[in-house]
Amino acid sequence: MWIRFVPLVLTMAAIPFLLSVFSIGSNKAIEHFNMGVALSADDLWEEAIPEYGEAILLKPDFTEAHINRGAAYSDLGRHVAAIRHFDEAVRLDSKNAFAFMNRGGSYITMGKTQHGIEDQDEAIRLDPELAHAYLNRGFGYGELGMNRRAIEDFDAAIQIEPEVGLAYSNRGRTYFLLGDDEKAKSDLNEAILLNPERAANYTIRALINTRLGDVEQAQSDLKRATELNSERQS
Repeated sequence: MWIRFVPLVLTMAAIPFLLSVFSIGSNKAIEHFNMGVALSADDLWEEAIPEYGEAILLKPDFTEAHINRGAAYSDLGRHVAAIRHFDEAVRLDSKNAFAFMNRGGSYITMGKTQHGIEDQDEAIRLDPELAHAYLNRGFGYGELGMNRRAIEDFDAAIQIEPEVGLAYSNRGRTYFLLGDDEKAKSDLNEAILLNPERAANYTIRALINTRLGDVEQAQSDLKRATELNSERQS
């Protein structure tokens, strides 16, 4: 069976603050912030952005609102706008690990990989238990072809938060690039167990199964990936 090898893009982690109650001395700002949180939770990023914007207008030093608005822009692929808000969050609170982590994620996605890794370094220094910072840094190392360093960071992310499916899918994809198909398949099996609705995981596993000679399973995985992509587009 022939499978077209498509570029496999590792997913970055842009994590907003999801706070239902946050006392900052401005009830209206809190109301808009919380509405943005609710919309973000439903992946309604376009609708969430103006809510965070209203919170910032009412309280310009609302660090979490800047981070959340930046994360919303990031999820929409608008990384220049995202970085503007992450920059402001860093200016307001230079000890906020989430601000550095998210800004670094946008930098890496834009191809400014070294800047992104440096931001992940700072996020990890500020919060050594921030699993998604290791995940993002691992992505950055992978972009630089430093696959062994990438695996070390994916290992760290999994050790901190064993339920982070993206760490397994990214580590599995990296093992695949290194030619270790058995470890790659084991990781993709775990990624699919944790997130069975993510089409990219089935695509990667199909490539692994093809190289292992398991044509029937590869066909099944490709079929499932196609179904999930169709459902997402409908």
